[in-house]
Amino acid sequence: MAFTLLSVKLTQWFGVKLRPEPVKPDIPNTEGGRTNVLVIGFGRFGQLASQMLIAQGSTVTVLDMDAQHIREASRFGYRIYYGDGRRLNVLRAAGAENASVIAVCTERAETTSQIVRMTKTQFPLAKIFARAHDRRHAIQLVTAGADYQLRETLESALEFGREILEELGEDEDHTHEILADVRRRDAELLALQQVGGLYSGYKQFKLPEVPVKPLIKPKSESTALNEPARRLAEAEKQAEKEQADNSEKTSTHKPSSD
Repeated sequence: MAFTLLSVKLTQWFGVKLRPEPVKPDIPNTEGGRTNVLVIGFGRFGQLASQMLIAQGSTVTVLDMDAQHIREASRFGYRIYYGDGRRLNVLRAAGAENASVIAVCTERAETTSQIVRMTKTQFPLAKIFARAHDRRHAIQLVTAGADYQLRETLESALEFGREILEELGEDEDHTHEILADVRRRDAELLALQQVGGLYSGYKQFKLPEVPVKPLIKPKSESTALNEPARRLAEAEKQAEKEQADNSEKTSTHKPSSD
């Protein structure tokens, strides 16, 4: 029995020693000083983006409500704050009022949009940089007041495609020209979609589907390799034809403004 009691005591003692320290939420920011950049969300996106800030020597505060993310941030020498970035008092305690840039790197699109709207209203002197989930979310963030937004897969996908071109034997300078041209076309399309009525019927931040269109006109027609693919492709072409016909009819019957 004595041995059993000793085993229990040792198990409890080692269990306490090996268990990670709990992160206390909403610890007041007592260090003071100016925060150059407040990074909200220290997941895979926020961690990579912050590497540039480390290299340059910026003063960075990381705000996250994931205990593991906070522990990881502590390895990098950041000022760290545990709390919910959707709460105004937490943002203020983390130093948002003194930040030159607030980088919203949270994973959920709804959370990112909510934080962008709040920070733009409450901290107008800070530049708001935001991680966009996709094209629809990017347009929503611009409307919400983000000074800069980037779709999380855009640059990696474009660079991935450029590397494939080089592997296929394309000249490196030419691949960079193609990359720059695709970036330009994407930015122009995004600007047109923002002002072109994409938000018609927009309620409660639910956006209509954004049609997927190539940024560069293909040099050849698509070829379906099986029957399901053929049917889907034909249905898409038929839908585009009907849309074009309806647009032409509308423009033909439109009353003159003269």
